[in-house]
Amino acid sequence: MDAEENQDEDVIKRFTNQKYILLANYELFEDQKQGGSGRFKGILETRFYLNGEKILYDNLDIESDDFYNNQFVGNWESYKNMVVKKCNWGDFRIPYSNDLDIGIGEFSPSEKHLNNGWLNYYKAYTLQDMEAKKVEDYKWW
Repeated sequence: MDAEENQDEDVIKRFTNQKYILLANYELFEDQKQGGSGRFKGILETRFYLNGEKILYDNLDIESDDFYNNQFVGNWESYKNMVVKKCNWGDFRIPYSNDLDIGIGEFSPSEKHLNNGWLNYYKAYTLQDMEAKKVEDYKWW
C-alpha cells in the first residue's frame, strides 16, 4: 500500500467512525486548605468516537478552523467570601469568551486582555517567542 492509499484510508475512517457527544453537569472542588480556593460548577460538552471497543477523544477534525472539544461553561465560587466568577474553558476554543478570543482559525486573545494573564500565551503562539512557548508547555501538574 502506498502513502496515497494510506491517506485515503485515514480520510475514510474519519467519516465512518460513530461520533458521540456527552453532556454532563459537573462540580469540582478545590482543596479548602489552599488559599484562594473554591468550587467549579457548570456544564461540560465533550466529543468522542468509538474505534472498535475503544473510546477515543474526538480530534478527527483537529485541522479544521472550527475545531473544539471539552467545553466547560460555568462558574467558580470562592469558599472564603462566596464571590462568584464566570469560568469557561475548553480545548482549542473557550466557549462564550466574548471579545477575549479574536482568532479566526484558532484561539487568539485580544490585546486588551493581555494584562489579565494572557501575555505569555500571546507571545508564545502569536509572536512565536520560544522562551514563552517553554513556559506554556511546562507541565505543572
